[in-house]
Amino acid sequence: MNKKVSNFIFNINLLLMLMIVLLHSSYLDIAQANSLQWKLMKIINIFCDIAVPIFFVISGYLFYRNFSNNKYISKLKSRFYSLIIPYFIWSILIFIYYAILTNIPFVSNNIENKVDFEILSIIKNILLANYVETFWFIRVLIVYIIFSPIIYCLMNRSGKYGVIIIVGMFLINITNNFAYSNPIFWLPLYLLGTYIALNFKELIESGEDDKILIVKKRWKISLIILAAIVLFIITKQYQNNNVMYYVYRNIFPILILIVCTKINVLYDRKINFINSFFILAIHMPLIKTIKNVVNITILKTDTIFNIIIAYLSVYVLTVLTIYILYKFLNKYFPKILNITIGKRNYDKLENSK
Repeated sequence: MNKKVSNFIFNINLLLMLMIVLLHSSYLDIAQANSLQWKLMKIINIFCDIAVPIFFVISGYLFYRNFSNNKYISKLKSRFYSLIIPYFIWSILIFIYYAILTNIPFVSNNIENKVDFEILSIIKNILLANYVETFWFIRVLIVYIIFSPIIYCLMNRSGKYGVIIIVGMFLINITNNFAYSNPIFWLPLYLLGTYIALNFKELIESGEDDKILIVKKRWKISLIILAAIVLFIITKQYQNNNVMYYVYRNIFPILILIVCTKINVLYDRKINFINSFFILAIHMPLIKTIKNVVNITILKTDTIFNIIIAYLSVYVLTVLTIYILYKFLNKYFPKILNITIGKRNYDKLENSK
């Protein structure tokens, strides 16, 4: 993969992860329905919902861009270090974090994730990473990886007609109410990434000026932007478990991703801010902790001003805390940090040799 495309994927992952933090910082559940603050957070949440779908497309693309059946074992080995080890490290760390909070009398009354110290419950919660709520995403990827030879055989043999399989899975999801964390729910988007990797890798990675070359004409980009706006306006009146919202969740992110491929700054260099996997692992416990503090300081009354200030405060404080923790670990414990994020911190390791 050329450097500019690598930079693009790195930067997109980071920006999407920051959008997920914004999504999870919302106070939509306590805002009065149809109030100004409710409408504002609703619009932000709907837009931020592009993040997870794009993650699945990118994950499918990255896994299959150089996949073959004789590479299955090596792929399993690489994902063991990049997914399985971080999965259990963070599951144990966040469990310990909540176990400590559970044993602090004043704090334990204000936390949702109280720890059940029964031994079987502890084992189950660590294995399923139940205290790292965002790791359902990792579990879904693990399922896809296990069945990757079947996915590869199916999509590789179908060639460019693989789009029929993707549409078929999409229709199955529309006619069935699969849970949000069910691998089938996200399979159309993951298969789309797989399809692009197997059929259009050269187009993606060998474009003009080393950029992703999907849509060349400006008028086509304009039409895509217009379609995205129309789809967004239509969708904002629906609940996120509605069929129309599922259509939106599969189409709108792709339109936005295509538009993003035309943004030059995303190719120039990697944004040296925070690793996206680190944010994925740690942001939910921090958001819940910070919300407890904000709720008893800023959010004493649920006025428009207070809710918006609380919303922004939770987001800024969460990102700032993650940034400080990441930079501290990156400076003093780079090798340990690298293990916890799946060996994705290559630059610091090279500098520390």
